[in-house]
Amino acid sequence: MNGFSFNTLTAIVRGTPPWVWLILAYLVYVGLEALKPRLISLQRLIIMPLILIAAKARMLMQPGAWIYFAFFLGSALVGYWMIRKADLKIYKDRKMILSPGSPLLLVILISIFVTRYYSGYLQATNPEEFKNYLPIDMGISGLLSGYFSGQRFCYLIRYYRDTG
Repeated sequence: MNGFSFNTLTAIVRGTPPWVWLILAYLVYVGLEALKPRLISLQRLIIMPLILIAAKARMLMQPGAWIYFAFFLGSALVGYWMIRKADLKIYKDRKMILSPGSPLLLVILISIFVTRYYSGYLQATNPEEFKNYLPIDMGISGLLSGYFSGQRFCYLIRYYRDTG
């Protein structure tokens, strides 16, 4: 293995700040909870996509930010389209939606973590290579954040259109 070994991987993992592992644990917890049907408040429907976008705020000031936005918009439409007929129960009196369980949120959250982890690693160890990776990171982030946001937007529309 030219330049990469188990020792290299071990050094990378050891060099990771503990708060990063706490974030991963939280994301896994949220993703596992999403495997089963759950009640989601309207506030959470709005706040989670904003957090995903805010996490990219600094990157969105870069010259290639259009990549993020293009992937975000495209995958938001896909996310909206795929969830539009999902079996949702809407509780207007409680301002909540019962969402069906799905492994997709777990996959999205872990994918975002891995993308950001690798991005942070490159930025810290090889800034030149990071510049080459930045468009890929923007595309992946836009894809994942957009899909998630499109789903949440669909939930909100269905909530406000519900007459029951």
